[in-house]
Amino acid sequence: MNFYGDLKAPSRAVDYRLYQPMLMNALIERGGNILYDAVTAIDLEALSVRFDLVVVCTGKGSLGPLFEKLDKYSPYDRPQRALCVGLFKGIKESPIRAVTMSFSPGHGELIEIPTLSFSGMTTALVLENQIGGDLEILAQTKYDDNPRAFLDLLQEKLHKHHPAIAARIDPDEFDLANGPLDILQGGVVPVFRSGHAQLKNGKTVIGLGDVQATVDPVLGQGANMASYAAWILGEEIVSHKVFDQRFCEHLETRRHDRVSSATRWTNFMLANLSQLPDEFTDNFNYPERQWDCFSSVPRIMSFCEKHATDVTA
Repeated sequence: MNFYGDLKAPSRAVDYRLYQPMLMNALIERGGNILYDAVTAIDLEALSVRFDLVVVCTGKGSLGPLFEKLDKYSPYDRPQRALCVGLFKGIKESPIRAVTMSFSPGHGELIEIPTLSFSGMTTALVLENQIGGDLEILAQTKYDDNPRAFLDLLQEKLHKHHPAIAARIDPDEFDLANGPLDILQGGVVPVFRSGHAQLKNGKTVIGLGDVQATVDPVLGQGANMASYAAWILGEEIVSHKVFDQRFCEHLETRRHDRVSSATRWTNFMLANLSQLPDEFTDNFNYPERQWDCFSSVPRIMSFCEKHATDVTA
């Protein structure tokens, strides 16, 4: 089954290694200053005295636990997908340049994203492999150990599980687009935290990006969600002169729905919804049952509700 949908505005994907340095240079040109140093939770109080507002954007190390974890938006305590994400060359573009998503039930999802990188247009493959499925090995097999073996294995799995993409691969050209730094493998533990935290000195720090919401990349929501939240934060900073608890309330009122909805939708899509496609498939043997499910909008809704999983309200 294939279908396309048009976005109201064109999608754009640019290698962060190109895009973020440009943003950093723009900040410096406007009078900003960038310092490189290790920052831990212990350092935040001193920083909060030096600056009007401190924003924390990473949940790594001691910084994440500063922000309260919200359990109702954080149903998982371990990665739900084994990730293999890379920028590749040697994949012919589809007739319509578009972000595409492919599903292999029980094994995982694949997002294909045309992406501008150092060498021009490349293809990002975001392989979301289900734990215990046939594709999990792609997150465990290292390109650096044997590039040829990795590429052969990847092509084999693509032909088996995502044939529409595999059919556009030129085996002689297929490789990482720029080199070994073009691939990431591992897993993400989804977590949602409070958007602000109070330090011992009474100052408030804002959480943004991964420290507030770390989502699995299965729907590609993380970067755009964080960018949206950052834009809203910028508008609120311009609109206010006092950065206190009330400022945090204004900020959360504006950004919470987008960030929490992206989180809940992503967590929902990580669940195994095999019963619904199983019944749909088996009903090809019983067309009268299938027509019972799809002959009207209320029947379609009833069919979906029957297989609905618990979703956090």
